[in-house]
Amino acid sequence: MMQRFQDKTVVVTAGGGGIGAATCRPFAAEGARVAVFDLKLEAAEKIAAAIRAQGARAQAARSGVVAETGPSLALTDIEQELLVWLASGRSNSEIARCRSRSPATIRNQLHALYAKLDVCGRAEAVAVAARLPRQIAAPSFGSNDPWTSDGGRAE
Repeated sequence: MMQRFQDKTVVVTAGGGGIGAATCRPFAAEGARVAVFDLKLEAAEKIAAAIRAQGARAQAARSGVVAETGPSLALTDIEQELLVWLASGRSNSEIARCRSRSPATIRNQLHALYAKLDVCGRAEAVAVAARLPRQIAAPSFGSNDPWTSDGGRAE
């Protein structure tokens, strides 16, 4: 087999199972040093050990990159809407106009949302939201939507 990844390091998040674990093996087979990260250290260690047993190099580590999306992460309607707006790239001022709130209120709501999701900012919040089950449709901006000339629903 080719050794395209000889002397390269590959980091795989959520590598302790499923698609992540399946991703680790081919990289190892092609010579990569595989860093297996997972929220569950035991799962990452199991995959790293299996890779090492086949003569390849692998190391396991616990990583909080994987978000838990269970019932403890129940979001309010406002929090869900904020995530949709963040994902669409809207600024705090734009969200404030759409929701008829002040930018300071939106900033405070976003900081509370970031704390709830255990993230540091917009990009991480959107990444976590992408893994959450869909609970709402995109919000209607109505006549406050700054991107539509007809004042209709944002697409």
